[in-house]
Amino acid sequence: MKMAMPNSDYWKKREDEERKWQKKNIASDEAFNRLIERYYNQAISQINKEIDHQYQSLAKSVGGLRNAYSTVDMTDIADYEAEAQKLVMQAAQMRAQGKKVTYGSFSDDVNRRMKVYNATMRINRLEYLKSQVGLHLTEANMNIENATRLKLTDSYINEVKRQSGILGRNLKFNDALIEDNNVAKIVMAQTAGANWSQRLWLNQDALKAQLDTILSTGLITGQSNQAMARQLHNQIKTTIKNHGYVAERLVRTETARVQYQAQIDSIKAADYRYVKWYAEPGACRVCQRINDNDEYDLGYGVFPVDEVPQIPIHPNCRCSISAYWVEGKDNLGKNSSKKTSESSDKDNFQKLMDTDITKLKKDDIEYLGKAINEKYHIDRMLGDKDGIAKIIANYRQVGGTVEKSQWMPRSNVSVKKALNEAFNHYPSDWVNYLNNGEFMYAGKNQRGFYTRHYVDARGGFKAPSTIKTQADIPKYLQDDKAGKYNTIFSSGRPTTAWHELGHFVETHNEDVERIEREFLKERTKGEQTSRLYDIYNGFINYRLSEITKKDNFINPYIGKEYPKGTEVLSIGLESLFEPGKGQLKSIGKDGKNKYVKINEDKEYLNLILGLLLKG
Repeated sequence: MKMAMPNSDYWKKREDEERKWQKKNIASDEAFNRLIERYYNQAISQINKEIDHQYQSLAKSVGGLRNAYSTVDMTDIADYEAEAQKLVMQAAQMRAQGKKVTYGSFSDDVNRRMKVYNATMRINRLEYLKSQVGLHLTEANMNIENATRLKLTDSYINEVKRQSGILGRNLKFNDALIEDNNVAKIVMAQTAGANWSQRLWLNQDALKAQLDTILSTGLITGQSNQAMARQLHNQIKTTIKNHGYVAERLVRTETARVQYQAQIDSIKAADYRYVKWYAEPGACRVCQRINDNDEYDLGYGVFPVDEVPQIPIHPNCRCSISAYWVEGKDNLGKNSSKKTSESSDKDNFQKLMDTDITKLKKDDIEYLGKAINEKYHIDRMLGDKDGIAKIIANYRQVGGTVEKSQWMPRSNVSVKKALNEAFNHYPSDWVNYLNNGEFMYAGKNQRGFYTRHYVDARGGFKAPSTIKTQADIPKYLQDDKAGKYNTIFSSGRPTTAWHELGHFVETHNEDVERIEREFLKERTKGEQTSRLYDIYNGFINYRLSEITKKDNFINPYIGKEYPKGTEVLSIGLESLFEPGKGQLKSIGKDGKNKYVKINEDKEYLNLILGLLLKG
């Protein structure tokens, strides 16, 4: 596709518009800061009232402040429980307002804290006061979280719409981007192991701990009730204000993240190859350096779309990106050797889907996987078993379980359940391999493994109950040689069933294994073997004979070589459906583990998705 290069006046106008948009964002941030401040001021006011009430009650009582450690009367307990119940109901109402969009339930966060406060407030009057403080902080945090969730959701959707106008595309073109589930996953995405909501509640817990210390210390200073109350007012106000800044910074940073995601998603969906970086007003040295960069000889601040640094670069970052047209370059489509039109892509995709896997190569499988990943953003759905299965079901039948008659006697119930769950999310063809007169034995063991024989936990051959006399042995041996028996042992780890069924599939489909080996051969070309013991610095007790070609795999174990079978599909499936913290890529000499998820290796992810479509 050839298009005329927009003139310099256009780009000057685009830059001016981007600057206006950045300033508008900064103003919006300031307005939201005022909202956060209002919620915290309300909490401060309520906390001060509680302090005054408790100190006045203590002053009137015999013994004064010493009664801070006396029991709480039933009237106060009833008042507290009524307030707590009201807050929990308010949290549930806010959750219900989420409509179709599914977010993590912040009402669970509220409930957990209320249970703790409800338990401790009965101990004595000091703990009662601390619980009252916790209640008011929770209310403020709940309101801030709800407002933040709405702000981030609107920020993503509005930026997709803005980009649609810039790119000259009809909004319908980006329907998939603003679909509820996609927006929810982006808004609640984790960075460095936690999402913004978890960080917001951790900030509240830290604030609560500081205020508890202030309250406890205040009772042993020996000052008068009035003087102590005034001092507590000042300390609490200062402490809450400081933590308020943490919340402001978090919201500002997360807003930049979701807006950047809307920008990059829209630009990629429109198939642009280049983007320009726009540093915010008063940008830091790091962001300004990116803005002034011309590493790719494309112009200052211009990057290939897959190479542009991710925003935010740092907390409070408000830089942005936009699609850019580079004179003399192929600006549309990431591979000029391929047709760039959507209809062409659909034709290529359907042609490969209609082709028997025996005629497909590794690159074909990756192409299919890449196509559905770009369409559905599966890289953001790791662990969403039902969601991934639903997408695969658009292209082939999914689901099924092992028939009762296909289980070998004395199979472990919990392992059977785990295998059936995995089969029920995998292509139906996979469980149907057993329909050729095959059987499955499920066993429990410290080490998980799969073999196409009937064996015990140590791998020794077992005699099935069908053998009654010596005359039955030849039939059993014939069936075993024909691959009629399958055994999977599991340690009970959540990943085992998903992993071992990968070995089951490659054993039953030689083209799957062929494609796996093509992938390994290309990825490890020129790679020397390394000992797994050395890769993990001796922290994992691998035998010295166990070697691999580690490449830059998310798990070096992927590069292990066997006479039959590989770890490619197995580790890929568990990484997709049951990712946990990720794959253990390495262990430093200091014993620190490095975990990596499959969405950090797009080529590998695309291969696994392609095998789910065609394997």
